[in-house]
Amino acid sequence: MEKKKFSFTEAYNKFEKILEELDSSNISLEDQLKKIEEGGELYKVCIKYLNEAGAKIKTINKKIKDIDL
Repeated sequence: MEKKKFSFTEAYNKFEKILEELDSSNISLEDQLKKIEEGGELYKVCIKYLNEAGAKIKTINKKIKDIDL
C-alpha cells in the first residue's frame, strides 16, 4: 500500500471495507494476502489516531482536575 495520509475516518472506513471484502468475496489467496497487508497498515493508522486521542483526553482530564473550584 502506498504511504498516504488518511484521516481516522478514511482509514477506518477503508479498513472496514477490506474486512467485508475478505468475509464475503471469493478472491484469490494472493489478493487476500494483499488485502490483509493493506488492512494491517490501515489498522496501524487507526491505532495511532486512537492513542493520540487518548493522550489528549488524559491531558485534558489532568487540567480539569488541577482547576480549583
